[in-house]
Amino acid sequence: DAEKTRQLYSHAIDCISDIEYLSVPTDMLTCMVEMAKSIIDDGCSHAKVDSRSFGADSIVPIMVFVVSCAELTYPNSIIEYIRCLCSQDDLVSELGYYFVCFEVAVTFVTTVDPISYEKEFENNQKILNELIEGIQKIGNTVVNIPFEGISNQTNFANQSIENGDPQSQQAHAVEEALSEPLQQMALADVLDELGF
Repeated sequence: DAEKTRQLYSHAIDCISDIEYLSVPTDMLTCMVEMAKSIIDDGCSHAKVDSRSFGADSIVPIMVFVVSCAELTYPNSIIEYIRCLCSQDDLVSELGYYFVCFEVAVTFVTTVDPISYEKEFENNQKILNELIEGIQKIGNTVVNIPFEGISNQTNFANQSIENGDPQSQQAHAVEEALSEPLQQMALADVLDELGF
């Protein structure tokens, strides 16, 4: 529920909303760090996980939500202002890391087309539902997974192996070791490995 999520991350929303009232670029970066740390703290306490397991994969989607709720007037101007006036040392530190996360969130919020995004989501949901139905019908039947991308690379690798390239021989051995067990995995096992 969006309202519950808004309440959960209300401190982060308030933090980033204040950024438009700041004039010093490092203060703006500090504001972004405070927002990100609030996201991490609130997310970890809600999910009951350790903050070390809360990386960019978790922060950025929540930051997209927070930025969209903050309704910043000129978020792209803030990014350019910071980029132009901030020290390069600040942009490669922890401040820079959260700045990039913020920049990604702003880019997503300002460029996403809600209609096409909703259609894509519905299409993905339909595909997922069909996949789940197929899994339920098949059960644990063994499936042969095609490795078309690997087979194209294999032709090149085989030529390199024949020429005695040790790096290619090692890569070929790793490929064979990985692909054979995967081809014999049950479909349910593959989906489980992928997190479905």
